[in-house]
Amino acid sequence: MIVSYIHKHYSKIWIAVSIVVIIVLVLGTSTGTGYFPGGCDYGYDPKTIQSQIYWREEVKPFAILEHTQSGSNLKFVVQNVEADSMSIDTINVSWQGSTVGVTPLSPDFSPSEKKTISITNLSPCVPGGTYEYRVNFTYSGINSSEQKTEVGAKTLVGKCS
Repeated sequence: MIVSYIHKHYSKIWIAVSIVVIIVLVLGTSTGTGYFPGGCDYGYDPKTIQSQIYWREEVKPFAILEHTQSGSNLKFVVQNVEADSMSIDTINVSWQGSTVGVTPLSPDFSPSEKKTISITNLSPCVPGGTYEYRVNFTYSGINSSEQKTEVGAKTLVGKCS
């Protein structure tokens, strides 16, 4: 009975299977090129993607949500991801034996608060090129004088604008 059904409707089954294969190929290709949300963006290398994931999701108490460099100026958005208020004493950015340290103008962060911080006098960045820095934060709780250091296990990597 099944064999006779397949013989009778072979062309319809073949067309349906072909359509499914084409849809799977199109969606797979579109997702891989970043056309659909959740797809890969081939404009960034794996090191850049790993850096973004690390600095956004894996570090505490301060995450770097966004960052960009133009010329020798680096801007990034920092967020306190802890439930307690924190104060940044210094941010050190290092590369090839050089370090620039800054103290934010407004160093106190409430829980979940975000601030944009600018660091100047870094290694000049050519548009389309890549920058890579070691970043660490020296900080303390608002109600504590004990200083702690958050040392990034991964470098901060991005494309120059």
